[in-house]
Amino acid sequence: MGYYTSSAVYNLPTLGGSAIYQGLAFNADGTIMFVHEKNVNYKIYSFGLSVPWSIASASPLSEGTSVYSRINFCFDPAGTRLYYSTNDVYVYQYSLATPWAVAGETYVRNASLVNGNVGIAISPDGTKMYYANANAIRQYALSTAWNPQTGSYQGQIVSAVVDMPGEGLWFSPDGLQLWAGGNSPGGPKVVLYELVTPWNILTSTPILDSLITSQDDISGLCFNSDMSKIYLLDATHAVYEYNFSTLPPEFWTNFIGQREIIV
Repeated sequence: MGYYTSSAVYNLPTLGGSAIYQGLAFNADGTIMFVHEKNVNYKIYSFGLSVPWSIASASPLSEGTSVYSRINFCFDPAGTRLYYSTNDVYVYQYSLATPWAVAGETYVRNASLVNGNVGIAISPDGTKMYYANANAIRQYALSTAWNPQTGSYQGQIVSAVVDMPGEGLWFSPDGLQLWAGGNSPGGPKVVLYELVTPWNILTSTPILDSLITSQDDISGLCFNSDMSKIYLLDATHAVYEYNFSTLPPEFWTNFIGQREIIV
């Protein structure tokens, strides 16, 4: 794989050189970016974007509450619910009185699921949650929408890349694609899964496995609303923005299923 040139890089606070970031998200209109720091202050940092979806226009906005052991996070589509994965068996749910304002997060509940969650995601109707753990991505059905305490295990898919936990999980708006970013023995990778049934990863097939040699690691992944840009988080220092239209052809050639894809 070649070296992919990002269209923008946003350098994050180093916190004395000890910062480790894991988890990346944007609000619905791309005017706020969120990252989670898990080694020094254990909190979410938010950044306002004066130009939607352009991290070059980012500036610090606010900070969430500091809570030890949280690893990764995701929001509901309205930005009023916030979920954290942890390095133990729990997932934590918080409410936001003002949508997307992490400084006002309030604890709601926790649920015991599986040990050592890394990536976390939730379906837009709140009836399914997804956790990446070790080499697998697990799916849970929530009998009460948005409440992880009502989750029941439905099954899992084994990572398409050996020893690559899904540190970043992102679904396309129609639920027919799952993108996972993480670190394999060969380097940081992005894996694309195609789903036959929307939001059901048990119907998925891995169709793309691409090595990202322009970064030291991947600890978060997401797209903008029309999927014309992909954002990758480097754990130690920065967020990278890539335009799909400028990615070199070799990015799309390492197909697990050896077939063409149009994005």
